[in-house]
Amino acid sequence: MSEIVLAHQARCRAEQIGLNEYMRSITSAVWTAFERFLPLDSTCPAQLEDMDVQLVERFIASRAEDCTDVEVLLLEIACIRLTLSASGFHHRQLAALRVRVKRERLANDANGKYRFAKTLAKPGP
Repeated sequence: MSEIVLAHQARCRAEQIGLNEYMRSITSAVWTAFERFLPLDSTCPAQLEDMDVQLVERFIASRAEDCTDVEVLLLEIACIRLTLSASGFHHRQLAALRVRVKRERLANDANGKYRFAKTLAKPGP
């Protein structure tokens, strides 16, 4: 398989479903990162339609471990799910592609508006 085949297919799907330029760039970057995540000796499907959702779930777990910006991680997951959904996956198949997020209340800003910070919740038992 040549480099970034899935990323190219994901970009095409992103254009088909009408994602804006920002979301298309996230889609391209996250699928490129996915292809680099794969072990060198593994066989990756040649098409998004043949993707193993459990492999993508492991990729998301890996991204969550290294997460420095929860908002970006959530956008990446949204792009992955939209891409796979446009490739024919049913939403039930994609339900495991998620992370748990905890919202923490912060002090009001100078104008008195509520503020929240999102952090990844620790995996439960």
